Amino acid sequence: MSRSQRGWTKDLVLARLKAQATIDSLGARVPATTAAGKIELARIVGDIESGRLSPAEATARFNAVTSRV
Repeated sequence: MSRSQRGWTKDLVLARLKAQATIDSLGARVPATTAAGKIELARIVGDIESGRLSPAEATARFNAVTSRV
């Protein structure tokens, strides 16, 4: 199954990468926030893969992670 068949659009991938980069930039300075952010990213990815989130909803959730961190 290809990325697009699972709902991964270009904008969604970019939002996911931005969220990951934001979390990674925290590094060891804020371990609790870093861990919580990584858990949230994993939940979002799981929801995308299972079809529980549309690309637009997932993009919004990734953007929310970025803004919270």
